[in-house]
Amino acid sequence: MTPAAKSPDLPNSIAAPTRMRQLRRRMWITCAVLGVCAFMAGIGVCRALDRSAASDLISAMEALGWAIAATLAVLLVLLGRRSTSVSERLSESERRFQLMADAAPAIIWTTMPAGGCDYCNRAWFEFMGRNTSGTLGEAWAAAIHPDDFEATRIAYLRAVGERRDYRWEFRLRRHDGAYRWVLSFGAPRMGPDGEYAGYVGMCVDITEQREARRMAEDALGRFDRAVTAADHGIWEMDLETARLYHSPRARELLGIQDEFIEDGWSWFEMGTHPEDRAAAKAIVERCVREGTPYRLEFRRRVGAGLGADDQEWQWFRGHGICTRDATGRPVRLTGSVTNITEERSLVQSLREAMARYEVLARLAPVGIFQTAPDGACLFVNDRWCQMAGLTPEQAQGHGWAGAVHPHDRQSTADHWYAAATSGGEFYHENRFQRPDGSVVWLISRAQALRDEHGQVTGHLGTCTDVTALKESEAKLLEVLRRQAAAADRENLLRRELDHRVRNNLASLLGMIRVSEESSMDRRAVIARLRAAVRTMNDSHMLISSAHGRPIRLDRLLDRLLRGPATRAGGRIVFNGPEVRVAPERVNALAMTLQELATNCLKHGALSVPDGSVDITWTVATPDDGRVRLIWCETGSPTVAEPVEGTGLSLLRSLVAIDLEGAAQFEFAPGGLTCTIDLQTHEKHLRKIALNGAAP
Repeated sequence: MTPAAKSPDLPNSIAAPTRMRQLRRRMWITCAVLGVCAFMAGIGVCRALDRSAASDLISAMEALGWAIAATLAVLLVLLGRRSTSVSERLSESERRFQLMADAAPAIIWTTMPAGGCDYCNRAWFEFMGRNTSGTLGEAWAAAIHPDDFEATRIAYLRAVGERRDYRWEFRLRRHDGAYRWVLSFGAPRMGPDGEYAGYVGMCVDITEQREARRMAEDALGRFDRAVTAADHGIWEMDLETARLYHSPRARELLGIQDEFIEDGWSWFEMGTHPEDRAAAKAIVERCVREGTPYRLEFRRRVGAGLGADDQEWQWFRGHGICTRDATGRPVRLTGSVTNITEERSLVQSLREAMARYEVLARLAPVGIFQTAPDGACLFVNDRWCQMAGLTPEQAQGHGWAGAVHPHDRQSTADHWYAAATSGGEFYHENRFQRPDGSVVWLISRAQALRDEHGQVTGHLGTCTDVTALKESEAKLLEVLRRQAAAADRENLLRRELDHRVRNNLASLLGMIRVSEESSMDRRAVIARLRAAVRTMNDSHMLISSAHGRPIRLDRLLDRLLRGPATRAGGRIVFNGPEVRVAPERVNALAMTLQELATNCLKHGALSVPDGSVDITWTVATPDDGRVRLIWCETGSPTVAEPVEGTGLSLLRSLVAIDLEGAAQFEFAPGGLTCTIDLQTHEKHLRKIALNGAAP
């Protein structure tokens, strides 16, 4: 309703219509006018006849006039009574209308033909308040929201001009100042003779309905946006009629034009792949039967040419639920459909890539592992499990650390933490210790995995078994060490040989000098020198065969005394613990023993058939190299203690200088006893470094 024209003020809160009273007034006036006109016409006729001297006719006309007047009077009385009855009935109808209008919760209004409002019921005044001033039209104009006024006025005037039904929504200010949305609708009303009499209408407060509708539209909009964002199509089927509805997105996905499909079951079976048809139908039927939601994946041909060879099968994922009525009877199926052809293709490609990766991981000669950003193990291949001695389940999480050798755990953890925090490459050499105690050397390498934002999502790495390489390296180092040691020993031997040659030459020169100063004849000197040279040769052969290593004392005695013992019939016996003589001591000890053997053959126990020699030695402290050797002859001819001569002087000199010891002689009646305290170790201990260089 809009204030197109002004209307008079109405009394108090209710303005009753006056149309019935106006109708009665018009009727009485019409009858009176007609009666007067008839009476005047009769008088005029009588006067005309009177001038023509038709008295009888005048009398008759007068009588007729009065009869007509009397008849009109009677008719007026009857009509008045009937009008009073109609008026009373109209008044009663008006009162009922007034009561119903005032009892209505909505605003009821009427307008005059010109468009101005001439009536509003009680709801209007309750809405506007009792202190409304001005005409109804002015009150309406003042109450309409300024933003809605012009559009409301134009819509009302257009409806009035076209004499058609009017319907409009606008905001109206309530008595408390709050604007309320109202729905105003009206229709033109016509009088008894069909003339236009104005509009009658109603205004209904729809603020709550609009808010509810807005909320529903917002919710529906959110739902539509969510469905659109999720690329889902919505469908619903009436289970009684099998009529199937598809949303626009569903029609687009499925390539169909019709919003409704009359036989949904046949349509679904016709377009579904034969291999998927039975399973899909069974799942949907179970949903209808049991009321549980379903989820299925199936193939359909998209487009109008269902079943055509040029159409490719596409994969779809469907979700649905079954709705039941109050009696539990299923009435409709509602669900969504999504095209997952690309997703299935990607999944298939991923599966094929994973299958290839698993084959490569299984056949790879190196251990492969993958971890989370915090280092927790996610995957290990078979080769890694073989190297670590763990199962894949045992390696999960941080269980892999149990395979690291205890001596390498800290260094491995430090290297791993440094690589994880910096996001760089992890490279470390460490060992795995299997449950059986065996050790595997390996080189571990790992690279950080990153997402599209550069954030580390984990690590992927390999473990290479280098145990054989380590063993080869150790063997090579051992060979190099031995070669270096051999070279060092060779150098030492060369130096020692040079030293011994010089010593031997010095000894020979000393023997020659002593022989020249003695009274020995030429042949005896030559024999002594020959024996000394032979002894030197034997000692050098022993040293060479031992490759510069210390020589056992019993082997030295056997080599030096084999000739004299053989000639003496095996009468030389020696006994003692295992003692080894350093190479640089061998020559001096050999010269000493050769001198004792020579004297024993010429003058001692071996010069007679029943004589013998016992050689024994003892060790006081095993680690200091000091040895006491006793040469004891038995069965010798009785001889007096000789005068200090060439042999005794040479023997004492050799023991004192080269053996760092002392020699004592005892000439008993049964034979000579010589006690020699000597040093068997090297003069200066030498150490050989791993690289073969002597320090």
